[in-house]
Amino acid sequence: MIRSLLVLGVALIGPALAMAKGGLQLEGTLSQAEIVGDALLLRFTGTLSLTVENSPLGGGKPRASGLAARVERLPIVVPEWSEVESDRGEKNPQPSFDEVTALARALARSGHRIRAALDDPELLFSNTGEVTRARGMRLFLHDLDTVAPPAEHESR
Repeated sequence: MIRSLLVLGVALIGPALAMAKGGLQLEGTLSQAEIVGDALLLRFTGTLSLTVENSPLGGGKPRASGLAARVERLPIVVPEWSEVESDRGEKNPQPSFDEVTALARALARSGHRIRAALDDPELLFSNTGEVTRARGMRLFLHDLDTVAPPAEHESR
């Protein structure tokens, strides 16, 4: 049933995914993180989700549609990005490719749960509707296991 819904969802919004802009959200674990050529290759297991805007045929107000899938050892490729300085010559506050690569390697070794965003995502699907590969232009990683949950406020 779930597989059928995923296939149906892909059939309905699949054409829009090729043009989708925005972040692909990932939550799960990394089992591999290595440099291959000039790109970071990850193997991700967990849940991915993406929201895309699509317009009804004949015009009308765009609607948001969502796609969510559970994947195992999904290859994700992120090409090396260059650092961009601000107009005032300040260092960009976003993490560099080297910083993200070092964090990804540490997370793959530790098995910690992650939350990540992949900018300008591309997804490839099999004929049966399974996600087979992802690619993005920039990656943001967050280690979920080393961050303490917010302190509970006691009521007085």
